[in-house]
Amino acid sequence: MQRIDKKRFNFLQLLPAMLPKRQETVIQNDLFKIALADLLNPRHELILLAGKIDWQALDKAFGDYFTDGKGAPRCRPG
Repeated sequence: MQRIDKKRFNFLQLLPAMLPKRQETVIQNDLFKIALADLLNPRHELILLAGKIDWQALDKAFGDYFTDGKGAPRCRPG
């Protein structure tokens, strides 16, 4: 085994080779988490119709009959 002369050998020369290389972070959307709006054709007639409906008025008119939670409210007997 060869001996290293400590006076001539500089450990700082090895430091850049020993450090991990920087990795560029690339921002990309997850393949399986694509937004629904990105999958739909914005010129489709049903999408255009959905943009013309006053959803707040419908929610106000029929909101008492539906629930935001899971399932529908229980029915009254009789």
